Amino acid sequence: QSAQQNLASILAQCPQEQLFIGEAVSAPEIDCKTAVPAARKQLNVTLEAQAAADKALATEKPQLDAKVAEAADDQKAANAAFLAAQNAYNQQQGKTNSAKNAMLNAKNSLADVENACSQTPPPPDCGSKIAAAIKALDAANATYVSEETTLDIDEKNVDTAQADQKGANEAYSAAVAAEQAEIAKLNAAIQTANGEVQSAQQNLASILAQCPQAPTKLVLPKKGGLSRKMGPMRTAAVF
Repeated sequence: QSAQQNLASILAQCPQEQLFIGEAVSAPEIDCKTAVPAARKQLNVTLEAQAAADKALATEKPQLDAKVAEAADDQKAANAAFLAAQNAYNQQQGKTNSAKNAMLNAKNSLADVENACSQTPPPPDCGSKIAAAIKALDAANATYVSEETTLDIDEKNVDTAQADQKGANEAYSAAVAAEQAEIAKLNAAIQTANGEVQSAQQNLASILAQCPQAPTKLVLPKKGGLSRKMGPMRTAAVF
């Protein structure tokens, strides 16, 4: 295309058939009075379309970038929230296990006291020892139930955070894909506009090659011969 434009431009400046004085002037095959303005108008139209395509890309890309950046921020926040929820669950799981072990130990202690008190003769203060063991078991059991309830809540928080994380990841991927598709569409429009401009330029150059826009005035030689500054006299094409 570049070579074609270069050739057309050169031909526009160098008509290939120069007419000498006395030669017949042949009419061009096109109506130059209408063809040249029409070609210029078409070139202007394509240039405007090219500018509009460039402007569309310049306008929409920052907006698309902003959407991707926002989705990336949401993804980062969701990842952080999931990590925090998972850490909280892990810590609570440790507390719950400790409370469960304490409850089991209290239960075993009560069984030991009850076994000792079942002997004959029973050891002294069995009643108070059993009561104390039962009280300790009740407290340990209450703590275990509380910790287990908190663990259930933390587990649900992990599930929620994980779902949010998945949604944020999908939203980010969708934003990136949408931007890529839209940028490809805008670039395709720019390429099409560029091609139309090149075609219009070639068309105008071709028409100008057939319709010289500035006929050269005929310079008559002075007495005594041709001027040294003049070359061979030729007539210009006349429409």
